[in-house]
Amino acid sequence: MPLAAEVCSWARRRPTAPRDAFSRLRVWHIALGDKAYAFNHYLHSIWQHQADVAYFVDGYVRPLPDAFQNLRRSLHENPDALGATAVPSVGASARKLREELVHHGGLHGNLFALTGGVVADLQRRGFSLPLGLYRVDSTLGAVLCFRLNPAEHEWDPLAIAVCESASWDNDTLAWYKLTHIQTQLRRTLRQFRGRLENAAVRKHLAVDRKLPEELPATVEDLVLSWYSTCGAQERQRTLTNPFHTLALRKIRNGRNEQRLLAQPTLLCDEPLFPQ
Repeated sequence: MPLAAEVCSWARRRPTAPRDAFSRLRVWHIALGDKAYAFNHYLHSIWQHQADVAYFVDGYVRPLPDAFQNLRRSLHENPDALGATAVPSVGASARKLREELVHHGGLHGNLFALTGGVVADLQRRGFSLPLGLYRVDSTLGAVLCFRLNPAEHEWDPLAIAVCESASWDNDTLAWYKLTHIQTQLRRTLRQFRGRLENAAVRKHLAVDRKLPEELPATVEDLVLSWYSTCGAQERQRTLTNPFHTLALRKIRNGRNEQRLLAQPTLLCDEPLFPQ
């Protein structure tokens, strides 16, 4: 909320511009700290239909100056692609992740773009990500690689253009700082939870060939439905890993239907033009 208020104050201090200005800045406040929730409300309440490209940026990263331009160019150069992903350039695992994206495809949630046509199609279909989902990028990437319909299309990694010239900067974690250690621990625990989510999404899309818009409304319903129907061997494999058991317990205790009632608030809507 403080950052949103600061951005609004900055926008209002700029010189006034006509209502049909070069561009507009709208700042929304979302009381629920949930990435899937933010994506869903952008898709169904915020997105403007006249946009030909929609960009998505995680709050803790700083896109490089030419990143957006290069993502747009990548979409134009790959007309069959539904989206384009940037690649990491900082962090201990950046090189490995970058090579995996280049050679195997995928979507990196820190910075990516979707074509306006895809956003419109997802909106028309009534697609929403399950609330509480941690693996937002891999789930959305899978939806794109099945070209929005697993019943009609096989997996196609070329549905996402990997743009090697688009990247971002961010502050890396320091092993000697207590807050950073705590952050890394929480991130590690969420990774095990994410494995359960990926297994549930894989069954929904790749095994059962169900439509993306038929995904459950919450991550609890998604994972618990998968766990109740998965085979005995897979269930045993899940329970033998203590971190998976802990993640499953947290998911079982995490039901909160009030999340479905939360609504975003528009803080400012300011016309802008280049200075």
